[in-house]
Amino acid sequence: MYALLYLLVLILSLILFIFIRLNLNIKILITALLFLIFAAIIVPIDNGSLDVSKYFHFLDFIRYTREISGIKEAWHTINTNAITNISPLLPPPDAISFGSVPIMGLIMMAMSFFPNEFLLMLVVFCDYFFAMKIIQIVVEKNNLPERFFIYSYLIFTCLFVYSAAASGIRSNTVGTIFIYLALKYANDQPKLWSPATAKLFFLSFLLILIHPFVAVFLVLLLIATIVRNSKKACVVASGLMFIQSYFQNLIFGLLTPLTKIPFFSSILYKKDQYLGSGATIHISSLANYFRDVARFLIFLIIFIIVYRISKKYLPRIYFQFIILLFCFILGSLQDQLLADRCILILLPAMLPSITFFPIVIKKEIIDRRTSFRARVLYFLFIVFILYVQIIFVDNLRAGTLFYHLF
Repeated sequence: MYALLYLLVLILSLILFIFIRLNLNIKILITALLFLIFAAIIVPIDNGSLDVSKYFHFLDFIRYTREISGIKEAWHTINTNAITNISPLLPPPDAISFGSVPIMGLIMMAMSFFPNEFLLMLVVFCDYFFAMKIIQIVVEKNNLPERFFIYSYLIFTCLFVYSAAASGIRSNTVGTIFIYLALKYANDQPKLWSPATAKLFFLSFLLILIHPFVAVFLVLLLIATIVRNSKKACVVASGLMFIQSYFQNLIFGLLTPLTKIPFFSSILYKKDQYLGSGATIHISSLANYFRDVARFLIFLIIFIIVYRISKKYLPRIYFQFIILLFCFILGSLQDQLLADRCILILLPAMLPSITFFPIVIKKEIIDRRTSFRARVLYFLFIVFILYVQIIFVDNLRAGTLFYHLF
């Protein structure tokens, strides 16, 4: 049922984009609402394998605590992980404390007034809405026909790993929103000390208070802004990202004196879970690891092609940001979960390059119709389309395993 309904929503959205004459902003909103409805109808199977199940359990407990002891006690539970009741609703300890991320705590409190599915509906709406807004920025800034928006949207919906991205609740959503903010920021070509940078800092800080994962991308974007006009500085920064795993302990050592602050103590706790040889949480399976590596390599090839053939389509800051992101992921491959989450965010981050991929391929084929280079690029584009189709089928299969009709 998951696969059939996902295909139905995809077909309805394509009909909307292709045949209905409406403002693109309205089409994007309607499409995001269609996926929101999809998230309301298709709910996760409660087998404990998805993060969303843990969030649902916690929402049940917040709701129970609020109704029995009041909002103050429920807020205390959200922030301190202080659960003393013996209850079958008790979720795992690592999924129930938001003291270090108060905005996420407020979201959880607000969602406790609604059915659990509202949280997933909100997440899915944001995932698809902001991904489409990223494509819209690229298409409108470069005056591209709407068919390029449809192409990129179709690629996104096929490659979007619903069972991992949406179910993770926080990381993919805040990552996608940040990529949208980063692209808007890069398009303005601001100076480092400017109102635009201050606005980016403020909005990113709000996202960090939902999930600290955003801090990684904010640092990469700021480095890209600083080094954008110096090739040597760009090379040095990229090299440092490639070897960042060797000085992780130094970075986290600087945070040790701040452990009394919940936000920093949470980061250090997660560091022990996710990073280094002693990490306690790993990627779910070896197959998923190889899927991540395949996605990384294919996206890297697309980026190199777009970057080498034509740099005019995207601002220098954004290009440098993506270069730093690729180097950071390469330097994090031994930290499986960190690399996995970064590769998940590569999809929205690569949407601008994916949009321009067929454009640069067509340009090369027209300019060098009989050249070996043109033939290779055409072959790579065919391989990419085949990869998208295979992943789409696999995503439908995975969704069927983890989701069912309400």
